Amino acid sequence: MAILNLGRERVSAIFDIDPGHVGCAIVAHRAGAPATVIAEARSALNLEPRTGEQAAARVTEEIAAAAKSAHDLALERRKGIAVQSVYCMIRFPHSSSTLSRARKTFEKETFIRDAEIAALAQEARAKAAVEKPYESAVVSILLNGYLTHAPEGKYAHDLELVSLFSSAEEGLLAAVRGAAEKSFPAAKSEIRSSARMRAVAIGKRKGIRDALLIDCGVGGTDIVLFCDGIADECAGMDEGLGHVLAAVSKRPPEEIASRLRMIARGAGEDEASQAIDKALAAAEPGLVKLFGEKFAALAQRAKLPHDLILVAHPDMIEWLTRFFSRIDFTQFTRTSLPFAVESMQATDFAQFVIADESDDAALAAGCAALAIEEQST
Repeated sequence: MAILNLGRERVSAIFDIDPGHVGCAIVAHRAGAPATVIAEARSALNLEPRTGEQAAARVTEEIAAAAKSAHDLALERRKGIAVQSVYCMIRFPHSSSTLSRARKTFEKETFIRDAEIAALAQEARAKAAVEKPYESAVVSILLNGYLTHAPEGKYAHDLELVSLFSSAEEGLLAAVRGAAEKSFPAAKSEIRSSARMRAVAIGKRKGIRDALLIDCGVGGTDIVLFCDGIADECAGMDEGLGHVLAAVSKRPPEEIASRLRMIARGAGEDEASQAIDKALAAAEPGLVKLFGEKFAALAQRAKLPHDLILVAHPDMIEWLTRFFSRIDFTQFTRTSLPFAVESMQATDFAQFVIADESDDAALAAGCAALAIEEQST
């Protein structure tokens, strides 16, 4: 029976839920191998402001649209495919996350049991003071200062853990659950914050030590600070790509995004593209101010890492990479030098998930976190 289980394929769906559009990927998992993205799709980009009720209604429509497109494509590629589990990854400002640490020092080397870890997790929750979190998760455990993924049964004189807690409006959570269950009725559904999924995926990437993750969604921006490869602090900004796109033109958002890609590559020579380029330049000081204020708040405890990892819409990634590389945020960095910006690519997670046809790094990071979670169960 064990041999049969090793060869059995499991299929999951993951939603990337961002105010403005929703992505969906259908992913196949097999023990001992990277997961494979079978199909992915996104709902149409929308920049219209939304009240709480409107957000819940629109997210239902966008989940349904993205799920249908991705599932239809998956069925074309693999007849009879059946989704067994669904993960809904919610971004800021729909979801707000905070990280909390708890630590215990023993007089001598002590055998670590589940009870010690559970007690610290409760302490971390009390420190976080998040009312009714929909998500509570231990994202890192350190023994004697070293990260470990299997602490139970080991000896240590110092035990520390980092827990993440996320909250969201009940109406939105209900809408997300309902839409996911309607899209894939036979599947078990789970809700995750994008901050948690990013912390898992980025933290397991090779070569990651100290870095600042900037995840620019349409309706807001998730920020995660990594120290020694561990998620150390979370923050959010109400401004995202929608804030930028709405400021530069009244043209349809998809057209603006595609023209921005052309401009970044030096191909936007027509009058409409030049008008957008000028409007972006005029909007840039306001964007600098917004990020500068957030970086100043994050740097109060300690200066920020030199390395910045950027996640954004494929059509905006080049412009944003130039923005963060060029703008003088040196007063906030440890090196007093401009950020060294790395735009995250789907291929960065090849050790966890194969997404050969994807240029959607946000979905790929979610798929990688999902693959890591699947492998650990």
